[in-house]
Amino acid sequence: MKTTLKTITAALLIATFFINTATAQEMAATTVSNKTIVNNEMVESNNTTSSDDAATNVNSTGNSRLAAKFTSRFPAAQQQQWAVTNKGYWVSFLNEGRKTRAGFNTNGQLNYMVEDCSKDQLSRQFQSFIAKNYAGYQFLSAICINAFGEQNQQAILENNTGFVTLNFNDEGVEETRKISKAK
Repeated sequence: MKTTLKTITAALLIATFFINTATAQEMAATTVSNKTIVNNEMVESNNTTSSDDAATNVNSTGNSRLAAKFTSRFPAAQQQQWAVTNKGYWVSFLNEGRKTRAGFNTNGQLNYMVEDCSKDQLSRQFQSFIAKNYAGYQFLSAICINAFGEQNQQAILENNTGFVTLNFNDEGVEETRKISKAK
């Protein structure tokens, strides 16, 4: 079990790295006449917010393999914002109303996907655990992470004394962070 927790923790650290990278890319991206600067590198930008046609938006990346995989996996994707570098493809979009960020390698394969989740969108097992073990806490936010084939859910809860971050996967729930409120 301890080895499994170490593996889970390592996977979550990797996922957190990619989440932070995706968030930083979203925040650092600057559009200049259909070009985007990501991490000080000028890349092609396909920021499309007016069209709901997933196939048209992803096809503008110039990678037909990626276009086919993206459209198949996310047929209702809206408001896509693409960044393309020599290291891969990054996209932020709405997936059935949920803010989603994803990264693809240069072959068009999904490396990771992070979706914002409501409490009701968490697995029933995770919801039950939270209700039983954190009854006095208020739900703040959650994300569903799919990174390199591993699936995890992360929830942040708050009570009058502090905050707690919980991670859930097939092996159970782990409290990964606890922050006390200053008095």
